[in-house]
Amino acid sequence: MTPIPTTAEDLIVSIGKALDGTVRAKILRALSRQNYIQLTELATEVWEPLATVSYHLKILCDCGVVQKVMHGREVEIHLHEDVAWFVEKIVSWAEGVEEEGEGEGEG
Repeated sequence: MTPIPTTAEDLIVSIGKALDGTVRAKILRALSRQNYIQLTELATEVWEPLATVSYHLKILCDCGVVQKVMHGREVEIHLHEDVAWFVEKIVSWAEGVEEEGEGEGEG
């Protein structure tokens, strides 16, 4: 398990890296909805190949945002508890903006 960054600057940079890219955003969005998810289930949920999801999960783990736990042959993924609230707030905010944008064409 990679330790979470210890300085404010390092944490901010790590969060920036975690948010860099559509695949990582889809992974974080999926993880914000549930406490744990299996790797294969996550790949299915974000509609990406397992190899792509694994690549981006490594980056997210290196950033300290996501943790992986092995259970036999299965890999369980979850947000790091120290940053889960932050990711959940960002996802909630983004989904609100998305909903507002969808309503603009109506009326």
